[in-house]
Amino acid sequence: SSQLVAAVSAYAVAFVVYDFAWANEFLRENPSVGAFLDAISLHPRFRGFAEGLISLADVAYFAGLAAVCFGIARLSLDLERVR
Repeated sequence: SSQLVAAVSAYAVAFVVYDFAWANEFLRENPSVGAFLDAISLHPRFRGFAEGLISLADVAYFAGLAAVCFGIARLSLDLERVR
């Protein structure tokens, strides 16, 4: 309900999702979790764009991320309308 809380929450989520490389130190005994976290991390996707390489996998990742965010926003608005 507060814009400040929403902004801080969005920044915190983006900061955590940006790079999960720090978690690999703690997940050495379970490499499948580390591989999953690396797959959803934003940092490897940005590396290709920074080098001028646009791969279809990265574009699909960002399109999917935008679709998920759109779906969450729409769900939030629908729930607000129901109340």
